[in-house]
Amino acid sequence: MEPNEATRTEHDAAANRRPSEEERRQKILVAADEHFRLYGYGKTTMADLARSIGVSAGYIYIFFKSKQALGEAISGQCLEKIADEVEGIANSSESAAERIRRVYGELVRQGKKLFFEERKLHDIVHVAVTEKWPVIPHYESRLRSIIRKLVTDGRESGEFERKTPPDETCRAIMQTLLPFIHPVLLEENLDEIELNAASVAGLVLRSLSY
Repeated sequence: MEPNEATRTEHDAAANRRPSEEERRQKILVAADEHFRLYGYGKTTMADLARSIGVSAGYIYIFFKSKQALGEAISGQCLEKIADEVEGIANSSESAAERIRRVYGELVRQGKKLFFEERKLHDIVHVAVTEKWPVIPHYESRLRSIIRKLVTDGRESGEFERKTPPDETCRAIMQTLLPFIHPVLLEENLDEIELNAASVAGLVLRSLSY
């Protein structure tokens, strides 16, 4: 078979291949994400979404059992990206104290970005928190793991005290993060959110040091 003929055969096979179930699911998810960002989660019905994609509502229900399931998937993707950014800070080579300080700042930056640049997406996360969707405990679990790593690193390097039980320390730090990860609390304190985060981070770090 000549090279050009082989290439054409591969292209034809790719063109004729039916999308996998995961590919079809992702296509719906991308379309729903775009639709929600334009029109908002609360004002969109599954019928609206189906019309915008050009499929039946029944087709969407094959992959997502409800509008909430779609909202969970979209908000979950958003929160995973934020957690990835924070985890990147936690895995850097800086001191544990500096990494913790940066975590507070990054959470505020991401929260403000959502509020001002992706308001419709912010609203979906707001609903997720208010209605206690499973994506929220998962996100908080990732943040707890990151905090535990930073506390452990700080103790092993001699930066942080070792008397307080680690679980107690991590639980307390998570409580101080709530104003900066909860969309409602963050929205209520936007005017001084950076200063508040810096002050809380400083207080936490002083309590962690010897």
